[in-house]
Amino acid sequence: MLIAEQKKKENIAEYILYMWQMEDLIRGSELKLDSVMKKVFPDADSGDEVVLEYRAWFAGIIDEMERDGLQSQGHLETVRKHIQRLSELHQSLITVYQDQEYIELYKKSAEDIHVLKNKSGSEKLSEVEVCLTGLYGLLLLRIQKAEISSDTIKAMNRISKAMAYLSEAFKKRENGELGLSPERSN
Repeated sequence: MLIAEQKKKENIAEYILYMWQMEDLIRGSELKLDSVMKKVFPDADSGDEVVLEYRAWFAGIIDEMERDGLQSQGHLETVRKHIQRLSELHQSLITVYQDQEYIELYKKSAEDIHVLKNKSGSEKLSEVEVCLTGLYGLLLLRIQKAEISSDTIKAMNRISKAMAYLSEAFKKRENGELGLSPERSN
């Protein structure tokens, strides 16, 4: 099973971050399939079943990126749809489900989200996309072994907890296990 498929089943936020990483990998390889494959599988046998599966997967992503004009920026339509669905669930957990645990996690991270949104310079981004963008930025900083302030780490930990809860709720909803609380107040 492809890593992306496994992540999509287990944790939608991790899946989105993984797909953003793959988009960047493909862009860094100038949308050239052979270049991507050499970076991902530098020593693998090109006839290996797993390598062939990934080759077909990357080829599909490259085709979609070329078709949708994503050579230099932007995200795959499938990824954007998952972000939208996650954003809708975020709002539903607060307003419809009135999930108190999620509301508390959200409240603890609300100021951090506001700061990130202001830094992003885009009022168009949903709070969920702001959170994911922040987490992706943190991932890139860690990969670069850049220094990260303790305040940033604390803020991203609060955001990460909210996104983890939201991802688990998403998984429950996908499996038909997410129900309304009997303590709903509306």
